[in-house]
Amino acid sequence: MGKIDIAQHNYLSNPRRFADIWNGIAFNGKQVINWKDLSDIDSTQTYFKNTIALKKTADLIKKWTSTGQELAIFITENQDIIDYSLPVRVMFEEALSYHAQAMDITRKNRDRFKKKHSENQAFQEEKTISAGEYLYMFHEDDKLKPVAALVLYWGTEHWSGSTTLHGMIDFSAIKPEDRDLLKQFIPDYTIKVIDMNNISDDTNPFQDPGLRSLVGLLNKRNDKDALINFASQNSGKMDSETQDLAVLMLGSDKLKKYYDKITKEGASDDKMCKAIDDLIKDSEFKGRLEGKIEGKLEGKLEGKIEGKSEGEIQTYVRIINDGVYTIEQAASNTNLSVKDFIAKAESFGFTIKNKPVSYEQ
Repeated sequence: MGKIDIAQHNYLSNPRRFADIWNGIAFNGKQVINWKDLSDIDSTQTYFKNTIALKKTADLIKKWTSTGQELAIFITENQDIIDYSLPVRVMFEEALSYHAQAMDITRKNRDRFKKKHSENQAFQEEKTISAGEYLYMFHEDDKLKPVAALVLYWGTEHWSGSTTLHGMIDFSAIKPEDRDLLKQFIPDYTIKVIDMNNISDDTNPFQDPGLRSLVGLLNKRNDKDALINFASQNSGKMDSETQDLAVLMLGSDKLKKYYDKITKEGASDDKMCKAIDDLIKDSEFKGRLEGKIEGKLEGKLEGKIEGKSEGEIQTYVRIINDGVYTIEQAASNTNLSVKDFIAKAESFGFTIKNKPVSYEQ
């Protein structure tokens, strides 16, 4: 996991924020979930049968329990780059969660059955189970708890991936009249992807001051004046943890440099606003930022170098290390020189194998 992945995970693992996410999105702002009713469960889900072993780790999974009764399981996935296979991935996570519940019920039923029928003692008070219930140890009145999944997309590009299983399947070779008949036997599966960059201040559904301010700030990352004004007006609403994540996700190395400096000096909670003020005073950066906003060629290029997301760089480093791309190809695809690409990767803590001794371009 990269720095941003870890920071996002830690930030949203806070039960107050986790509950606010689900209340805001799933329940239209109604405070249905009390954060005190949420508990962590193992995010690693497994399946093993007949030598087939499967394992999947979700970003965040919490169980919702109230008055001693388990109500639901919530899965939250963070995405910084587009995954075009996401419907299958999320469907797999939900399936494993349901499978784990079914296996737990089966295990408890089997243990209970063995205990009550030890030494061939029959218990008259218990109803006779059917052949299917005995064979599979899952009874007619056994039920699973609902599993709900939500994907939070934090990337800067417009989400262009499919949000349905059918959207990933190629039906084109089948005649239209036959295609519709076949689809009846292929259940569709839809995922809920929330583009966090398209939530306006007017439609922001969150109540937690930090989370609400984080979303508002990131939505303005490409508008210099709006970002500065918003940060000035809302820095007091952003706790230190929110400011830490915001600085990372804004993707500016220079802003992070100023922010880290102010943090070490023991500044107050408005350290991000102070860092932005110091950043504006830096005439070199100001020229780059203004060039990016106003469309100047040099400013646009520098802005791209500053704004490359950690997730995108991490993906290309993996592709390079797997031998699929050369460093030159990856640098070209990200509109960076080889030197800038390597510097950006190293700033995020990523290691490029077989890095050339000289990479001046």
